[in-house]
Amino acid sequence: QAAVEGLTPVAVRENEISAAQSQASIESAQQSLRQSQATAKSDEAPAVETVAQDELALKRTEQSVALEATSEHDAVNEAISQLSSDEQAVAEAKALLATERAKSPPSEAKVSSAEATVKSDESKVRGDSYSIVTTQNSQAAGALKGQQSIDGARNAVANAKLSLAATKLRDHQSIAQARTSLTAAKQSLQATLASNEAKAAPPTRSTVVSAENSVKSAQLTVENARRTLSEAKLYAPTEGVVASIKNSVGETVSGTGTSSSETSTSSGTSSGGTR
Repeated sequence: QAAVEGLTPVAVRENEISAAQSQASIESAQQSLRQSQATAKSDEAPAVETVAQDELALKRTEQSVALEATSEHDAVNEAISQLSSDEQAVAEAKALLATERAKSPPSEAKVSSAEATVKSDESKVRGDSYSIVTTQNSQAAGALKGQQSIDGARNAVANAKLSLAATKLRDHQSIAQARTSLTAAKQSLQATLASNEAKAAPPTRSTVVSAENSVKSAQLTVENARRTLSEAKLYAPTEGVVASIKNSVGETVSGTGTSSSETSTSSGTSSGGTR
């Protein structure tokens, strides 16, 4: 009957519910995709900004280190130049002292003054040598500190870029998964609609014929069962009164069948009978 008449109202309602559920799954997947895309944008913006800030900090650090290195180099050169100048002054003072001592008679005052000048200039030379060592040490320490600052800034840039890449990868995977879920939901909806359409389609001739054959077969089975029931008889081996019945109506019993022409002394009962 169902094959001929098509879907019942209940079946139609079930199809509508299944289609609505599939459509809701699509909307949910679309919402997840939009959220994943929005999250990707919100995550990427600060990560990109961090990279830009760290790159700017690196550039400024390199400029600062370069300026400091130039200043230290100039200080060393200045100290070396001062030493050269003072050494020249020492040489001139010693020459003057030799000239004053070579005079006859030498002037004690001028000789003393020349000796004092030599000592003063030699003291300046010693101070210049110490100043050179000091400025060179400062230059080396500054170069080391500057390189450490540059290395730290470069590491910060590298870490920021790695973080940006990891963020992009994570968000890309999230978006890809959301798109996969959306595709699956759409395919599920298409399958549901196709199934519902197939269920709602008018029955084919072969389907009706098959259903009719099934009905005929079932009817024949019922008729055979009724005929078997009408022909079933139970015989007691001897006369007496039934004391108890352990079986109930409708229960299937077994035994050996006998024909009605056999004598009453036969102990057989009908085969496959129903009480």
